[in-house]
This record gives sequence, C-alpha cells and structure tokens, in this order.
Amino acid sequence: MPILESLAVGYLIGKASVFLYNTLFTPEERKQIQNKVKSHHFEYGVVATAAGVLTKSPTTVGTGLSWIADDWKDKDVAVQNMKNKVNSALDIVQKSLQNSNHTSQFYVNPSFSL
Repeated sequence: MPILESLAVGYLIGKASVFLYNTLFTPEERKQIQNKVKSHHFEYGVVATAAGVLTKSPTTVGTGLSWIADDWKDKDVAVQNMKNKVNSALDIVQKSLQNSNHTSQFYVNPSFSL
C-alpha cells in the first residue's frame, strides 16, 4: 500500500478509536478511566507516531497523528505530563545508580561496571 494511503488508513483508525471510546463509555466511565490512567491521548499519539517512524509503519504514524490532532487543545498539559514522566523516570534511575546497596530486578553483566 502506498505511503499516503497507509497514513490515511492509520488516521481513520485513530479517529475511529476515539469515536468508539466516546460512544461506548459514558462521561462518568471516561472520567474514571482518565483518573486512573492520567494520560492524554495526545501522549499516546506522540508515542505511536514515534513508534511508527522507528518501525517504518505509516499506518501507525497516521494513527498517532490523528490522536495528536484530536487532543491538540490539551497539548500544553500533555507536553508537561510527558516532561514530568521523563524527569520522574530519570530521577529513579539516578537514585538507583547512587544507591550501591540497591538490588535491581534486571540482570547486570558483572564485566560491565561504571
């Protein structure tokens, strides 16, 4: 499938998913989901678009772009959320590297040390 067609299909998939989410769930259910997830679909759009670029999937890029476009009004809040999440993850990594007594759930190659 040519790239523009794949982008369009992905865009329609994204629009359909937002439509289904808004149709299948009541406003109260959507609010409960939003309180648990604490993410905007703008954020999912950024991740999907990046994943689509990395995997060379225009359909995934189109889906991500549709989520970004659909949630554009909340972009400032969503970007701040992403910054906070990245900074939080970096803080956790930094603290775990500083604490030599910290045991990791991940395998660390003993021949590789800092």
